[in-house]
Amino acid sequence: MDQIHEATEVATVEEYSARDAQIDTVKTYVQTGASFAKIYAPAIIFGAVSLTCILASHGIMRKRNVALAATLATVRTAFDEYRGRVVRDLGKEMDNHFLYDTVEEVVEREVTDPETGKTKKKKEKVQVPTKPTAYSRFFEDSNDFQKDGGSNFLFIKSQLNTAQRHLIKDGYLFLNDVYKLLGLPITQAGQSAGWIYDYDNRESTMIYFKGFEDEGYATFSSDVIDLLNNRTNSILIDFVNIKDDILTDLPRVNSEVAPI
Repeated sequence: MDQIHEATEVATVEEYSARDAQIDTVKTYVQTGASFAKIYAPAIIFGAVSLTCILASHGIMRKRNVALAATLATVRTAFDEYRGRVVRDLGKEMDNHFLYDTVEEVVEREVTDPETGKTKKKKEKVQVPTKPTAYSRFFEDSNDFQKDGGSNFLFIKSQLNTAQRHLIKDGYLFLNDVYKLLGLPITQAGQSAGWIYDYDNRESTMIYFKGFEDEGYATFSSDVIDLLNNRTNSILIDFVNIKDDILTDLPRVNSEVAPI
């Protein structure tokens, strides 16, 4: 193009006319464009094919995820119905036994007589799980653990009460929200697992973990007793009655008005 401009300025009209300059300019742009196309065409084609493959694979994965979600919903419904029949025929204690593979242990507790004020030791039988679930976490020194076992007990209890209030207010609660209250690291599973509050059967959706049930559900486990007596510097938090996936229930919850 520099040569064309120079020729236009120096040469006479007879030697190099404006039409000649126009024709040479078109040829220069065409040839230069062809050269650039040869250089960048492979990258452009490869990028276009890659983008097509990404979009196609996304569509395939979306269809598979829809199928997996439908399968999971079917399995979960069948499992919940199965557990409901177990509770109906055998009771909640046997349901927990089958679900968590519990064993019976004898623990010793101090009971205070309300009339005399005297305390005495009493042996009771409790069901203790033999294996933790995938949602269990250790509350220990790396978290908000204190030297005093009673302080740890009250901290855990107050945080569970706070979580329960959120559950009642919103109608749902994710496991990660409870992890955050207890100072535990969040997990990917904790963003879908959680609780859906049942306003017709409120006791069935209380937030507690095995061995730490509130009064009226079960006695404390030996681990909790060790915590209260400063005999341990960690305790396993393994939540009970948690649902693996509450995301599909959120539209229903959001459409309801939570009674106060």
